[in-house]
Amino acid sequence: MPPEVTTATLRRRAATLVDLVRADASRFGLGPRTLQRFLLWPWAGAVAVAATAFYRPLFRLLTKEDRILEWFQFAMLVAAAFMAAKVAIQLRSRGKVAAAVLWGVFAAGCVVIAGEEIAWGQRLLDVETPEALDQINHQGELTVHNIRGVQDAVNLVFVVAGLFGSAGAAFVRSWFRPAPGSTVDLVTPPLFLVSLFVIVAGYKSARLLVFSEARFVVVKYGEYVEACLAVAFLAFGWYMLRRLRERDATPEPHG
Repeated sequence: MPPEVTTATLRRRAATLVDLVRADASRFGLGPRTLQRFLLWPWAGAVAVAATAFYRPLFRLLTKEDRILEWFQFAMLVAAAFMAAKVAIQLRSRGKVAAAVLWGVFAAGCVVIAGEEIAWGQRLLDVETPEALDQINHQGELTVHNIRGVQDAVNLVFVVAGLFGSAGAAFVRSWFRPAPGSTVDLVTPPLFLVSLFVIVAGYKSARLLVFSEARFVVVKYGEYVEACLAVAFLAFGWYMLRRLRERDATPEPHG
């Protein structure tokens, strides 16, 4: 295939993706500035957190257990669970049973991730880890995701979530073009969250394939990545709930 054809094809696909992102932003009532923030700020944050690795006290303040990013994640996930539960209730009241169930599962998942993030309050309550769990949990905590042999599976789940919110969402929006209010439309993340999901998919894939035995900086940098996912979850719930409420006067078709 001639190079100019390949270039033209890539440009068309890029233009199509840009159009889809803008369409999603419009569907959820985002202005151009808010859209730019969602697309650019996650990358700016990624660079800023990486730069603090050159000054370890600040890096530890951001990334260690019970520090800024961990509690930020917890707060975002709790809020995301609350929003997802409200979306589920709204959808159930509209007769969207399948979508309501999926949002309910999503809400429960956010609660589990939030609990795991702070070791289910173990450090706050000063609870000791049972000896059997301490031997297989590399951080000696009351958590499942730090159990040896489970971590790779958890990272794979994060990869899938990141890919679903980025490449998967783009594929669904461009290929299936789901009708507004259909089940597929209601459970597919909007494309203005793509930067957040791409960061998650990229980092977790690298942890699985390249940095499986990573050192402190690479491992703890994951706190920022997981914070990106928590923000994406909260934003998805927030904007979906707002969208549903704004359309109360015009019920969407069943799908």
